[in-house]
Amino acid sequence: MDLKHSGHLLEMLRQRFPDIDFIADVARASIHKLLLPEDRELAGFVALPLIEPSGEFHYVGARSHILRRIPKGFQVARIFADMDRDRGELLRTIRSSAHDEYRKLGGQS
Repeated sequence: MDLKHSGHLLEMLRQRFPDIDFIADVARASIHKLLLPEDRELAGFVALPLIEPSGEFHYVGARSHILRRIPKGFQVARIFADMDRDRGELLRTIRSSAHDEYRKLGGQS
C-alpha cells in the first residue's frame, strides 16, 4: 500500500508544485540472504552453520522459526525534488506537504 500511496503523493506534489521536477525511485533491498529450507536455489544465499556444544551441526535458517517469518526483501519508494538546496523555505514546505498528504492517504512514515 505504501508504494501505491507514494504514486498518489507524487502526482499531488507535481500538481501543487508544477515548477519543480519530481523524480520517483522504487528500489528493492534485502533484509537478509540466509539460506532457508524452502529455498529452491542456493545461488546468492548464505548457509550459516551452527555448531552445538555437543558438536551437532545445523544451519541457522533451518533452526530459526523467526527467520522463516521475516521476508527476505522489501521495496522502498522515494521521491526526489530537483531543486537547489538553498531554497530552504520551499523545501520545508514541500516536505511538510508531502508528509501531511502521505499520512492522509494512510501511509506510514
